[in-house]
Amino acid sequence: INAEYMGFVCWRMSSPRFCKPFFLIGLVVCIVQSALGLYPANSDVIQLDNKNFDKLVLQSDHLWIVEFYAPWCGHCKALAPEYNSLATSLKGLVRVGAVNADEDKQLGGRFQVR
Repeated sequence: INAEYMGFVCWRMSSPRFCKPFFLIGLVVCIVQSALGLYPANSDVIQLDNKNFDKLVLQSDHLWIVEFYAPWCGHCKALAPEYNSLATSLKGLVRVGAVNADEDKQLGGRFQVR
């Protein structure tokens, strides 16, 4: 659910009194989803940031696939289930990590992610 979709639902409804609650619910869902990132805590995708990236990835003997994403990006959202599946399938062989490039611009900058 996103605010644009909720706005469309409101626009289509005949009574304006329905619009405000639906829009607010959609807005709250979008804000919560953006704050949590794309991957839930129980995901096999490991959340990486500037604090843990060097230790977990660069100083490790493990092979990594690291995604830099933006929580608002449509392509990133569409690929999130694939990264979840990949992380689960490769568990024990390859570690799959994700960096929220919006929240951690410094880390993204180190790797020239724009």
